Amino acid sequence: MFNSPYHALLSDAVDNALLHLYSEVSASTRFFPTIKRNEILVRYLKPKLKSPKYKLVKAELKIMIGIGRNPEGNLEAKLIELNQLANKNRQNTTDAHSLFQLMELLDAEHNFDSKLFNPDIISVADVIYILPEHIEHCFADDGKQVAPVSLFIESDRTTELLLAIDNSELFTTELKEWNEQKKQAHILLHPIKAEKNTR
Repeated sequence: MFNSPYHALLSDAVDNALLHLYSEVSASTRFFPTIKRNEILVRYLKPKLKSPKYKLVKAELKIMIGIGRNPEGNLEAKLIELNQLANKNRQNTTDAHSLFQLMELLDAEHNFDSKLFNPDIISVADVIYILPEHIEHCFADDGKQVAPVSLFIESDRTTELLLAIDNSELFTTELKEWNEQKKQAHILLHPIKAEKNTR
């Protein structure tokens, strides 16, 4: 069921909306109450109403935007609920969704927080930084990864991070650059879906 174009499109919209929200929130030190989070999500979803790509799920997008505009609504909670429902039912997740899953896993099980890289903010050790343009350009409209995603980290736990990512079976890693003195690493994430699908 979740492999149909309709469900793939709906999952894509939900995953990318949550990624966008958490990217904006992580790039700031401010507290974001529900009403502000709703505004960020509505701003992200609204242009998709006019996109031919999202024609199949236009009605659902309108409902989401309606929840976000309701003073009592909590669009983030609704999107998380949809995300979890899709997780339980679909067999093939998109690569964009896998990135979201990976960041959650690394934070919850290995204490590696993740943030969008901002040159104006001082980097913190043991935090994974992702380039904002990579979230936008490394994934196609259907959520499939089309280019390696770069991760940057300053940590003496880099080997642990590489193992954690490889063991997640969501992506494979490539240590692109390593500065031993500064303990800084540039890691590339490659998709593994193609390998799985050929078996």
